[in-house]
Amino acid sequence: MNPEPRTPPRRPPAKPRVVILGAGISGLALAARIAPLSEVTVLEAEMSVGGLAKTIRHKGFFLDLAPHPLYSTQASHQAVIADLRRKMGKDLFEIERKSAVWFNGRLFKYPLKMRDILSKLSYGETLGYGLSFVWARLLYSLGRRGRDDFASWVKARYGRRIYRLYFEEYTEKSWGIRPGLLSATFAAERVPETNLLDAVTEAMTGKRPASSPDHPHNPQRAHSFFPRYGVGMIPELLKKETEARGGRVLLGRRAVGLKMSRNRVAGAVVQHGRRQVVFPCDFLASTIPLPELASFLVPAEDAALIRKAFPYSALAFVFLFLKRDKVLDHMWIYFPEKEIPFNRVSEIKNCSAACAPKGRTCLCVEFADSPPEDGGRSDEELRRTAISGLERLGFIDPSDVFGSLVVRAPNAYGLWLKGFAEHYELVQSRLGLVDNLASFGRQGDFQYFNIDHCLLRAQEIAVRIERYFGSKE
Repeated sequence: MNPEPRTPPRRPPAKPRVVILGAGISGLALAARIAPLSEVTVLEAEMSVGGLAKTIRHKGFFLDLAPHPLYSTQASHQAVIADLRRKMGKDLFEIERKSAVWFNGRLFKYPLKMRDILSKLSYGETLGYGLSFVWARLLYSLGRRGRDDFASWVKARYGRRIYRLYFEEYTEKSWGIRPGLLSATFAAERVPETNLLDAVTEAMTGKRPASSPDHPHNPQRAHSFFPRYGVGMIPELLKKETEARGGRVLLGRRAVGLKMSRNRVAGAVVQHGRRQVVFPCDFLASTIPLPELASFLVPAEDAALIRKAFPYSALAFVFLFLKRDKVLDHMWIYFPEKEIPFNRVSEIKNCSAACAPKGRTCLCVEFADSPPEDGGRSDEELRRTAISGLERLGFIDPSDVFGSLVVRAPNAYGLWLKGFAEHYELVQSRLGLVDNLASFGRQGDFQYFNIDHCLLRAQEIAVRIERYFGSKE
């Protein structure tokens, strides 16, 4: 039995106490914003900041868990990007995004461009995919929008043949779940829409008028910004700002519960080594996974149901260090076909040459993952599979590999199952009963956020906290 959690002795605060769970970009951006007005403590389970946006330094390499370019298609988000550019100066520079999809031994530009597809398919393939697309768009214009699942949503907008060509296998391969079990809202968040006029215009001119200009995967959004030494420079900058303004960032502290006082959070219960410690707070802001936070507020049987309704896909990142200056012409390449064992391969050196030593490079090979104890592959099995797969496709020679590193991310992407909206509303209603609690960020909102969204959400929560304490005065 664990001993009663200890509360560290503290003097009465002169400022309101804010505890933030998680030191990713969202949590640290909030901490840096409110530190001058609050007594801020950020609690992070890992021994480094950044979460999925961390950069690992390894033998002269700077390794991201796949590249994280900073960009936004939304005018309302440009201010947060401009602020980062001002702070980071030459360490945040503009790059041209260049990605592709590998299918049937050919590379297609990604986001998919109609003219590129038509130029690489045979006449028969072009006719088949084209007729399927046109038929789907005609039915769509007549009101046939598909059912409430991922597969129906994509078929209604792109046609059955294009769905099977790319979306069906890649979705199941990447997320470990049949597309028919995912919510249509999940598709709307991740797949840009198009229309027949756009497709015809692009096929003829090579230029695509965007149907959804604010979609995060808008094909016209070709330029991005990238930190010189990896995305981890952003959370490190925010950590320094927080500490310079009087805040604390404590590592190796994993939240295991909440101490409640009626409808308020009185403190966060944290595991630190073998001890449990309570960090008192006047407001708690959480960026940990939404189902994990919700489980602190409900009985055990309800917590199990919440976790089932809000599952995550896990990823394994296999970094292969190569005695070559460069391998890919792209920043990353997607591999939707099931016979290819990995989902995506990226080369961070193509984002910033400073991320690898001269004459050397590193490929990051991504796999859908489950831990070895649950029947998943060991680190060594993943390493061998990555090398043999890349050799078979003609990308590398095994003799070029001089080292490797495997990193696993158990909560990489939240999966929106059918019925997600109803479950999400119920959980948000339960959290809303707690006056001084906010859940936000990619994990806390259970949303597919880019960096600009995370920064903007931190600003929104900061305003909420400032209003909360203002109303108490």
